[in-house]
Amino acid sequence: MRILIAGAGGVGGYLGARLIEAGADVTFLVREARGKQLGEKGLVVRSEFGDFTNKVKTIGAADLGPDYDLVVVATKAYHLTDDLLKDLAKTKRDGCYVAPLLNGMQHMDRLDAVFGRETVFGGLCRISMVQEADGTLRHLGAGHTYVFGKRGKGGDNILDGLKAFAAKTKIDFSVSPDIDQTMWEKFYTLVTLAGATCLMRAPIGCIASAMEGRAFLADLFSEAAGVAHQAGHTSPPGVYSFFLKQLSDPASELTASILRDLEAGNAIEADHLIGDFYRRGRAFGLPMPLFRIIWIHMEATLARRERQAKKA
Repeated sequence: MRILIAGAGGVGGYLGARLIEAGADVTFLVREARGKQLGEKGLVVRSEFGDFTNKVKTIGAADLGPDYDLVVVATKAYHLTDDLLKDLAKTKRDGCYVAPLLNGMQHMDRLDAVFGRETVFGGLCRISMVQEADGTLRHLGAGHTYVFGKRGKGGDNILDGLKAFAAKTKIDFSVSPDIDQTMWEKFYTLVTLAGATCLMRAPIGCIASAMEGRAFLADLFSEAAGVAHQAGHTSPPGVYSFFLKQLSDPASELTASILRDLEAGNAIEADHLIGDFYRRGRAFGLPMPLFRIIWIHMEATLARRERQAKKA
């Protein structure tokens, strides 16, 4: 099985490194600068589950063709441009499947339009990675969960092959029987985490420790769950209470990567994650009072950043 991973950052680079360790045939689709970096230093991963340093196969968009069985899309959501979709379309052929690992849900419709729902798996990951200036990928914490699932009738052979490779690694890998539900559960949980921590500029524990903090988090999570319910993806009570407990622990250091990027002045997935979620809720006719404040805050923050950049 030949695997193409679009993106050699934290999510795609880590998965690719572990699959290569297991003997998989992996090629990374990268831009010129990252390709040069990988050519000179190799792919470097630092993790408590084992470090990885090795030369890897890379390819540029101009050289793509229908040569792969699985295309893993592991870019940031804002990098999934129309141009990138056109490039990825070059890989289309019978028997080739696409597996995205982007945050949110907005990308699914766009990939379906290019490849067809039958050949686009659902996918998500739960992992905290940082790409350092020299290209090194540093794994933060102990989580490294990857979940995929088919949305059509075909693709069992691809998922079985991927699962066999993952079984040779320490990755927490699984195939979901209802990947749409699994993705929505991450979606509404992540927007709660991202929205709360970005609005308050603090981790969950600090918010929960405030006088009205836990009530705010519970109300925000309920608002988010209402959107998922309207979309047809209500979580069972046990799942809801499990996530709510995580999002209201006064001792928690949990934060969202979008906050780290925001504070560092990096590009962020604000529109693809929080903006898209807010618009979905409003389209369902939900008032979304807390998410309205969060989205105004995010838009205002980005507008201020843009104005400051123009003055610099």
